Amino acid sequence: MEHQDTIDVLKAEILRLQKRIEDLEWGNSRTNDGIKVLYKELAAKNAELQKFNELKTQLLANVSHEYKSPLTIIKEAVAIVQDGVYGEINEMQKRFLGKAINAAERLAKLVN
Repeated sequence: MEHQDTIDVLKAEILRLQKRIEDLEWGNSRTNDGIKVLYKELAAKNAELQKFNELKTQLLANVSHEYKSPLTIIKEAVAIVQDGVYGEINEMQKRFLGKAINAAERLAKLVN
């Protein structure tokens, strides 16, 4: 009888452990399903971010191009005036024109 009691206890323990394994497998399956959903959401967000990054790059390239042309014209026009091509200018005027050229060059560096 003692031997049968031990067997019954072991059977009960085996059944309890099997139930625990089933519960853990079920929980693991749910967790994996949740991870798959999150991964798909993450991939979609990543694709969206890549599109926005491409749009940003295109916008910056367009803005850069649109600023470069007028900025170059401004710099050259001011330099021509500063050089006295259209008549003499005094030192104060040269200084202010030099500041304008420096400011235009700073803007050009920002655009590049």
